[in-house]
Amino acid sequence: QAVNNFSVNFFTAVRPQIVKSFAAKDYDYFNKLVYGSCRFSFYLTWMVCLPIMAKADYILQLWLGNPPDYASQFVIWSLLFSAINVLTNPVWCAAQASGKIAKFIMIGSSVFLLVFPISWILLSFGFDPTIVFQVMCVVRVAYLITITMVLGEYIDFPLKRFLKNVAIPVLKVGGASALMVFYMSRYAPDNIPGLLVFIVLALFFTMFFSYAIGMNPKEREMVKGKVRSILGRL
Repeated sequence: QAVNNFSVNFFTAVRPQIVKSFAAKDYDYFNKLVYGSCRFSFYLTWMVCLPIMAKADYILQLWLGNPPDYASQFVIWSLLFSAINVLTNPVWCAAQASGKIAKFIMIGSSVFLLVFPISWILLSFGFDPTIVFQVMCVVRVAYLITITMVLGEYIDFPLKRFLKNVAIPVLKVGGASALMVFYMSRYAPDNIPGLLVFIVLALFFTMFFSYAIGMNPKEREMVKGKVRSILGRL
């Protein structure tokens, strides 16, 4: 819930601009805002989620002493679901701005409700409880693709462009940073100083990959300008 609140607070600042650009029929800027807010929401959420996912066992041991079975796996899959889920917020906002939400809600909700029957079937075949969270993640991806396709029926919001501008950069950043951070976690000592150093390094590498391979040239220039502005005030 804390991770979700973090991403929602960021998106709250972008939402009015998305609605305003659609009302002004500035569809190019509208699409850029939706794509950009999807990616940046994910990057910010991923920076919080990834270090916790990589050191979930030690953090739970530190907090609970003797964590119950599957606790760390529940944490990892719950955080992964949160990271996927933030991608849906800008798309939902785009649907609200267009005013075409009846079919959007009906089809999207029907897809996400598949979590229950699929999980029930897999559990009945003897899968462990973490399968429910795994199904949630997969179905949430299917939900995102479905609502993007539905939205594309009403406005100029093609799935192919969404995949190119959002899904591919997100997968690159998520994959590269996860490989680096989980590799580092194998060598980070299980003590408080080691955890703090690991978190700082994990944040650095996630920000680096987000900047290097997750942003277009204009966004990188914007980030540079913001950094210069902040440093100029110090």
